[in-house]
Amino acid sequence: MTECDFMGTLTVYAYWVNKKSHMVTFIYEGATSGNTPETATLYEGEEYTWVVPEKTGYAFQGWYNSPNGQGKKYTDETGKGRMAFGDEKDVTVYAYFKANNYTIYFDYQGGDTFSYVKEKKVEYGSLYTGAYTGRMYFEFQGWYDAPGGMGTQYLNAENNCLSPWTRTEDVTLYAYWKVHEMYDILTYQTTDNGECAVVGIKESASPNTIIIPEYHDGKKVTQVLGRFSGCTRIQMVYVACTVKEIAAGVFSDSGTYLEEVHFARPASLGVTKIDYSTFGYGSRVNIYVKNYEDITAYYEAFKEYYTFSKDRYHVSNL
Repeated sequence: MTECDFMGTLTVYAYWVNKKSHMVTFIYEGATSGNTPETATLYEGEEYTWVVPEKTGYAFQGWYNSPNGQGKKYTDETGKGRMAFGDEKDVTVYAYFKANNYTIYFDYQGGDTFSYVKEKKVEYGSLYTGAYTGRMYFEFQGWYDAPGGMGTQYLNAENNCLSPWTRTEDVTLYAYWKVHEMYDILTYQTTDNGECAVVGIKESASPNTIIIPEYHDGKKVTQVLGRFSGCTRIQMVYVACTVKEIAAGVFSDSGTYLEEVHFARPASLGVTKIDYSTFGYGSRVNIYVKNYEDITAYYEAFKEYYTFSKDRYHVSNL
């Protein structure tokens, strides 16, 4: 502005220039909510904040003028414009989403952890694989979101997923095991509380190894009640961690053949209960437990029934 030497009264008038307006068209790219409006009008030089859409399993990254996060970026993840609107024409903008990552935790349910995979990241909507495991006397059936083959199965026995990942939270998956058909010789009944008890052995079976599993037909095995009558040559018994009690006389027919009984139940959950005649004479029995710290607990619990020394208690490799 230059100075003026004019003396007197002067009337001045404002002069307005019409700002150009432009239409913005929003392409929501599969948003599941917040997908309005379809268009907006902006003026050149105007500050702006646009809608933040949501898409299940994805995080919004901003608005771009090309799909898949390509081209010019107009807003950040909060929808706020990065600078005043400067386009001189109508524009179409595309929501850009990035898939979230979730964590799968693996509970091996007694299986070997030789793969050393405790957890794995999985991207929403992607295919994924599980953790590899094995277990003596058992056959792996796959990974489920509940123990005992209950709930939803996510991976098959070959560790291939059954469908892309669509959960929107971290998930624990449980290995599901079935006793190998060679050792699938026990009979069961449902208890009053909906759990399961071993009540005997199938006809014509004359085993030297008894494998008592954690689950049978989706029910937790918590008791061994029936006597294994006529099974005189049982040498080894594996008792799952879910078993709380073994009744009197169950293995008494094995006489002096019974050499090993493996208790998978940690003492922290309570020692598996037995009775005087659970193992018969038990003259050759060695007790195997899950951890070194469990030896004392089992010895103290069993010494009332069996007087053999503590050096016949060991840590199991099963």
